[in-house]
Amino acid sequence: SDDAPGCEPYRKMLALHSRALAMASEPKGDVDADDTEDAHALVTSTNHVMDGVCALFVNVAAKRKATLAKLLTRMGGVAVEVDDEQGEVTHVIASDDNIVLAKAMDDLSDDVIKVNLEWITACFKQSSRLSESDYAPRAHVAALPEIPHIDDMSQSVSTTNNAMAPVERKSSQAKRASALMLKGAHGEAIWTSDFVDNEKLEKRREFFVCQPNAYTEKKLVMECNTKVADILAELGEIYKSALRDEYRGKQYNQAANALRALNFEVTSTDQCDSIPMLSKKTSKIRKYVGEILSFGKLKALDEMKQRPDVKACLELTGVHGIGPVTAHKLFLKGYKSVADLRRAPKGTLSEPQSIGLKYVEEFKERIPREEVSVLATAVREAANTFMDDKVHCYCVGSFRRGRSSSGDIDVLVECRDESCMTDLLMHILNDLRPGGKSPRSGILTDDLLVGDVTYMGVARLQRPLDDSDTKPPVHRRMDIKIYHSAQLPTALLYFTGSMRFNRSMRLWAKLKGFNLQDKGLYADREQVEMSRIS
Repeated sequence: SDDAPGCEPYRKMLALHSRALAMASEPKGDVDADDTEDAHALVTSTNHVMDGVCALFVNVAAKRKATLAKLLTRMGGVAVEVDDEQGEVTHVIASDDNIVLAKAMDDLSDDVIKVNLEWITACFKQSSRLSESDYAPRAHVAALPEIPHIDDMSQSVSTTNNAMAPVERKSSQAKRASALMLKGAHGEAIWTSDFVDNEKLEKRREFFVCQPNAYTEKKLVMECNTKVADILAELGEIYKSALRDEYRGKQYNQAANALRALNFEVTSTDQCDSIPMLSKKTSKIRKYVGEILSFGKLKALDEMKQRPDVKACLELTGVHGIGPVTAHKLFLKGYKSVADLRRAPKGTLSEPQSIGLKYVEEFKERIPREEVSVLATAVREAANTFMDDKVHCYCVGSFRRGRSSSGDIDVLVECRDESCMTDLLMHILNDLRPGGKSPRSGILTDDLLVGDVTYMGVARLQRPLDDSDTKPPVHRRMDIKIYHSAQLPTALLYFTGSMRFNRSMRLWAKLKGFNLQDKGLYADREQVEMSRIS
């Protein structure tokens, strides 16, 4: 940062030089004559050290840059800015020889000299212009040779380069090009997962929900601290959906999840010390936990729920397809409830949003496990009329986790032939839509999104599960996704959940140097397709 301790030596030198200038130009009082002569000598010896130097500072903190620029100017040099005329630049001052410096050098002449920040201070100390070759910017060296950047990947695989490549901080230009690979001594590919200190990472394993450990094994079957967690989660949802404050919403939800994950009931805030975001005594969330434990409610939540904008946005975001931003825009236009939206002129909402509004009450109902099973089976039967071999279909989400009810229905369909994945999805949709000859015709009632391998829509049973039930079947949200056989294992992981488990699992993979997606596990976080683990 600008106030880092590293700035202090430069400030001291600048202060010393300033005092020398003052003593040399205005000796007065009882200043010793020898001190005055020394001051004159200091000023005289440094005034012309940097004559002819026109320096451009690159990637240097603002305060440090200002201090060094003043020191440079007092030694006879000139400091220029990026936007200034740079035709006369003789030196570029930078700490590291990285991609930022390389980009700056592209706009300058070839004879410009690169030096580090210490060159200026060293010249001042020695009262002479020192050799620039001894003060080159620091270059970080990789542990493995790097293949040169070439367009043809087939050539790059067979080409090696003995030069050591600099390791740069992550930036858009520092990322390796899509055709770049590192090669080991025997020609094997080296990925980001090969550079991870696994021994060090193992010490953090116990803190991950996705990893088996003594803590998770001792967890109670039932969630603890449900009441406190639910109130914090509700507050988080308000910040996220109504106030569009993603950061605070995430903080409250993380605190709620952490409390649910404990294997004991919290009765005092002193028991929250093991939770990082609640360990600080002055933490606002910790105070809220104490208030909930003492009074069984949260005053801040009750007050927030009475705000007109919060009440409106919460109700509007309950419509499928309407997010926090759209809800806020609708509120500003005067739409404060679902009833108001239903009176809105045609064209106010998009087609998917209109469908979400049409079934808003039905979508909020939980779907019994038996009903989920019947609708998912219909998808499998439709798929099997297309493929010669038996198609594997999986109903994921809370259904696969064994829950008694679900919020929506997610079905993954395996396709062994990648070339006909889109055809398979279209066949399933035609089989389930109204007007067909299939016995399953009419299960799909509305389409929200139709892609090449992804479908989002509305489904319902053709008849009630119980013949004595006179109530018509409820409309349900259903998603169908087609995956190739090679992608299915990670897709099952991704869509089974829970969300907290998924986030923990993906973070663990990232820290291990891998890239975990729904379509596969990759040994490199950047070279995705090239590093697929089969």
